[in-house]
Amino acid sequence: MKKAKIDVFGLLEKVRREKPVVHHLTNWVTIYDCANIVKVLGASPVMAHAKEEVAEMAGIASSLVLNIGTLTVDFVEAMKIAARSANNKGIPVILDTCGAGATKLRDDKCLELINEARINIIKGNTSEVARISGEKVKTKGVDATPMIAVSSRAFGFLDKGPQYLLEHPDVAAQTLGPLGNRHIIGKQGGGIDVWF
Repeated sequence: MKKAKIDVFGLLEKVRREKPVVHHLTNWVTIYDCANIVKVLGASPVMAHAKEEVAEMAGIASSLVLNIGTLTVDFVEAMKIAARSANNKGIPVILDTCGAGATKLRDDKCLELINEARINIIKGNTSEVARISGEKVKTKGVDATPMIAVSSRAFGFLDKGPQYLLEHPDVAAQTLGPLGNRHIIGKQGGGIDVWF
């Protein structure tokens, strides 16, 4: 893989200039932090969860963030509606696979979201991503299960799925190896790198 640097300051300047709306259907545990981080960066967060309004809200957003951390069946139904609206508008959809591999419900709902909408970015640690790609991995909550390697099944899933994979900083980006035309974004040595 070749490594490319991101112009973080240029991106931050663009965000502050354009003030994009970031629509979150996110984990109740981190909702306050998510809103404040987006505001500090210069964007405009909105935390609309009701299925009666999510399509309309996604229609005015610049991106959609889905997080299954505090999962309910009704919440995922709202996520699907919002994701379809975001897909129709052509804005990126980010899915945080928080805790995938811990329970069958999490696995099933992640796969439903992936199969019923175009997910542009998947955020997860190695074991979460391995699980939703079909590996027999058991996750301990949101902690990554130690893995020596991820099989070719995960690579195949990722190659035809999301455009980007964001890893938690506890897992080195090189762990997953090459992903064809997909990109891995990970934390390496304290900086942000994009791996092609």
